[in-house]
Amino acid sequence: MPGVLPLAAAFVMVLSLVAFVVRGNAVPVARTSRRLAVLAAASLALVLPGVAFAAVPYAGPHADTAPAAPVEHTTTVRYGPLLLPANLGLDSGHGGQMVTYAGPTVEMPCQNCYVTGLQPDMVYADGSQANYDTGAMLHHMVLFDPSKSDSTCGRQGVGLVTGQRIFAAGNERTGAHLPAGYGYRLGATPLGAMAELMNMSAQLQQVFITMKVTWVDAADAQLKDVTPVWLDVNNCGDSQYTVPEGPSHTTWTWKSTMNADVVAVGGHVHDHGISVTLSNATRNQEICKSMAGYGSGMDDGMPGGMPGGMQDGSHVVSMSTCTGDPLATVRKGDALTLDSYYDAPMREDGVMGIMIAYLHQTQQ
Repeated sequence: MPGVLPLAAAFVMVLSLVAFVVRGNAVPVARTSRRLAVLAAASLALVLPGVAFAAVPYAGPHADTAPAAPVEHTTTVRYGPLLLPANLGLDSGHGGQMVTYAGPTVEMPCQNCYVTGLQPDMVYADGSQANYDTGAMLHHMVLFDPSKSDSTCGRQGVGLVTGQRIFAAGNERTGAHLPAGYGYRLGATPLGAMAELMNMSAQLQQVFITMKVTWVDAADAQLKDVTPVWLDVNNCGDSQYTVPEGPSHTTWTWKSTMNADVVAVGGHVHDHGISVTLSNATRNQEICKSMAGYGSGMDDGMPGGMPGGMQDGSHVVSMSTCTGDPLATVRKGDALTLDSYYDAPMREDGVMGIMIAYLHQTQQ
């Protein structure tokens, strides 16, 4: 996946975003190319407005007790239905038929709040899970804030379209959960999202994307705000690259533009991936190793890192994450290195090595 997103492709993606119908109805966006589709899919939190929130208890103006801890709300939101075209034998990767959805104005369950956790999933109308065993795949999804500049790309490449990339996941559906006292601050500006879904069955399927969101009202507490930092072997491009047959190790480095505490990190690899690691090369410090877990479904993952990166019939079903208060401290100018490890049975194009780190910026 060498190179950056061509400017023309970026404008195509902008037009694709406009094709999305807000308020509960999504329109599939035609795939202009596999590279564009993969760029449009790396994670997503599509939601429905109008969810009731829990009330915050009020002790009264003359209470003598210490202020209560801020109330953390948990809201599960759902978006759809999203139609998955039947697989007619036109293999677009992983043995299925791909479709891409995009939402330029995706509402979250709160405004002027701190998001403290995100947990994605894909389900059917009855709430049962849509996954490999039912012929459905949440290939990639991405959630972003177009009003902010991306931490590592700025307004270049993919950052020209997405702005700040906030959260991402593949079919392993790894969530992001921040340590107590930290949150991602949302204002009133809608977010954007893209998702790439796959149908491996010969029947049309109808699915929903769900997102379990934990959040705190900003009027109740001032949490330490975090900045999402997207780290990618092919950063600012379509996130794809090629691995050779056998064990391989690919490195990418970004010089930090901020003084910050690293509080949470998660990674993403494709099948045959073993792990992806974030290190501070300047300080010779490993910050987080995200290991791939393998299995045939979401609930039977095995520890990742075995030779070959997977077993016959198995797929990546989990990625380990790291959290701490803090995990590490970085300074402006530190070289943060991303190392992606694969063990593929043959040369494979279009694999990924991605991590998202959440940093709390500091003065020192």
